[in-house]
Amino acid sequence: MSELTLSEIGTHQCRKWSAEIFNQHLPSKKSLQKKYVERANKNGYVDANQWLFNAARLVAICARHSTIDGYLKKHYERVQRSFGHARAIEVLEQLDERLCFGGGLAHNGSVIEQRFSAAMDLEELCDMADTHAQRFERRWQQINQNQDLWDAYASLVRYLACVGINNPVDLKDDETEEEMHAKIIAGAARVCCNLWWRRQLKTKCVRMVENVLRSIGQVTKSKHTPYVSKWGLGRYLLCQKRNEAILANMEMENQEGVVKPLADAIAQSQANPVNRRNEFMVRSRGYEEIAKALNLTPLFLTLTCPSKYHARLHTGAENTKFNGADPREANDYLS
Repeated sequence: MSELTLSEIGTHQCRKWSAEIFNQHLPSKKSLQKKYVERANKNGYVDANQWLFNAARLVAICARHSTIDGYLKKHYERVQRSFGHARAIEVLEQLDERLCFGGGLAHNGSVIEQRFSAAMDLEELCDMADTHAQRFERRWQQINQNQDLWDAYASLVRYLACVGINNPVDLKDDETEEEMHAKIIAGAARVCCNLWWRRQLKTKCVRMVENVLRSIGQVTKSKHTPYVSKWGLGRYLLCQKRNEAILANMEMENQEGVVKPLADAIAQSQANPVNRRNEFMVRSRGYEEIAKALNLTPLFLTLTCPSKYHARLHTGAENTKFNGADPREANDYLS
């Protein structure tokens, strides 16, 4: 019996449906078509359609989070081998939800359905920061002219909540109205600044992605990445490289008129991690000597959280006791 071609698989409705999926995923179109035909000839068109439906969801999720798509695909494959395609897709969609944040606001103030990937690259992040700063500045000027300050502040809160960013204004019950007004104006100025948005988005995105990568086993001693994922480390090193390029073109001048490259000054200061570590060791040795001089026993302790705060065991296997806590929650537990 000869094998079926793509145009011969299933009913007319099936072929129309599969063609729509293939056209929605043009970069992966040929690969999807090849595997779809193989699956149909092996297991029938019903099984092939189910496979294509799951594969299309996988492709869409990986495309949305393209900077970490390799990690997502590997995790999908691990789950699929143990529990099947349906469960693997379900797990992947849960990760997709955890990797997306925010909604958005239309120019008229109405909420629009729009989700952003926390795994966006740095250029996308900067563009997004610029867009939100400009958009909010226009809204703030318009609202502040036509409404009182409290209505304008309510608009600020709604805007940040839709995007998923923390409100920089911390109002206290015991503050006077003048003090509250001053805080609101200062907070609005921050939200109008693209640099403020960049810092907020960068922190939020890195934390979200690291939490997901930690939960799927990309932060573990067995992979030689016990503290941060390779994605997080690579992003940090890229930022450091960009900062070095900026500092290389800058100079500083002290009060005596001495001019030197800013990069050299930073390398000689406590901003240099090597100098900071050496300073810590010197201080630790000093405390040890003081303790001995007072006839005390110096003791250096390293505290860690219980097992339920660790996503993975030291072998790299999943920890069934893990409660889903992130590093900030673990830090709160220790403090």
